[in-house]
Amino acid sequence: MNHDHDSILSLKGISKSYPSGSTSHEVLSNISISFKKGEFTVILGPSGCGKSTLLKIISSMINPDSGEVYISNTPVYAPDRKRILMLQDDNQLFPWLTVKKNILFAVHSSQRERRSCNIQNLLKLTGLEKYKDYYPHQLSGGMKKRTALARALAGNPEILLLDEPFGSLDEGIRKALQQSFIRIWKEYNLTVLLVTHDIREALTSGQRIVVMDAEGSIVCDEENPMAGKTNPREEEFFNLYKRYYKLISSF
Repeated sequence: MNHDHDSILSLKGISKSYPSGSTSHEVLSNISISFKKGEFTVILGPSGCGKSTLLKIISSMINPDSGEVYISNTPVYAPDRKRILMLQDDNQLFPWLTVKKNILFAVHSSQRERRSCNIQNLLKLTGLEKYKDYYPHQLSGGMKKRTALARALAGNPEILLLDEPFGSLDEGIRKALQQSFIRIWKEYNLTVLLVTHDIREALTSGQRIVVMDAEGSIVCDEENPMAGKTNPREEEFFNLYKRYYKLISSF
């Protein structure tokens, strides 16, 4: 899919290899794809297929070997506040700052007064109001994730890049976080790219599912048939699950 005029984010011909002994291993192969403003896309694929590398390239944390990233049809080469990458690591908070101060850290000092109302709203949306004066060591894994998410949103990004953000949490906490994140995505009109190898998460989250194979290529890009369905028929869900399972495990 080529980048077009109504896309907020486009990739054109993105390839990336890493050294492997005396040779190199290609993790991304000629990726060209576009994303519209406000779209929630899940990138699904087996572990090691280059999903995380793709997010790092989109955020300009690392550079591709070839190809370019475009924001609103302008090529970008350095990180900026429009694109925020949230990694899966639990230890991304500053241990010496409270929850509220961790969140405020993402806001430029000249904007802090103006954004204080936004911070209150973020604390409420992420269920952190009662915990705003807690330090990271006093928080559960789920609360740390909520704080990292609130901090990512505090900088008012247009594009949020999530690398398996709920992966290390138990099922109940993960479901609750996913549901609150969907509310946040709608309220903030974010463009979201969420990377996962969890088929269930893909089917219950995004509007669009992009499947990558082990060679770092896109093999499927389609609207999520489950999007917006609160009570999908079990048979329909199971059939889709099997189809995606076959896609990501056949490489």
